[in-house]
Amino acid sequence: MEQDQYSILTLMINHHALLETLFYVFKDDLGTDPEKAKEALSTFRWEYEKHMFAEENIIFEFLKWNHPKVFQITVHLTNEHEAIRHLIDKIESEMPTEATKEVTSLQALLSGHRKDEEDHLYPVVDKELSDMQKSRIILRINEIAPRNYTKE
Repeated sequence: MEQDQYSILTLMINHHALLETLFYVFKDDLGTDPEKAKEALSTFRWEYEKHMFAEENIIFEFLKWNHPKVFQITVHLTNEHEAIRHLIDKIESEMPTEATKEVTSLQALLSGHRKDEEDHLYPVVDKELSDMQKSRIILRINEIAPRNYTKE
């Protein structure tokens, strides 16, 4: 367990699980209650924006930009972040009746994006960075950590 103390992969898997849950809440609400769906999409967007901020402004900051494979994946992921933002905007503007195609596209993009990060980026980050660097990343990310969405 000591090995996971400074695991960026573990931290981000947990963030991805929350985002996936929030997305499915939105998707379920979209079919039953458009007003709840709007609120659920707003919550999902807020958490995803924080997640993307953490990746782009905290994790990527520590990466060795002279490592071609890492540079290539971070550019790819940043471009996908823009595509995700665009799809969320489009869904929001077309809700509730016209958003089905974009919701399906967003779900596919999110799934592939998560796989790329968890399979190709975070294991490299965990391998390449020192425990001190990973600790600093984790501390910074936790400063903007998602709130607890469990019902009281």
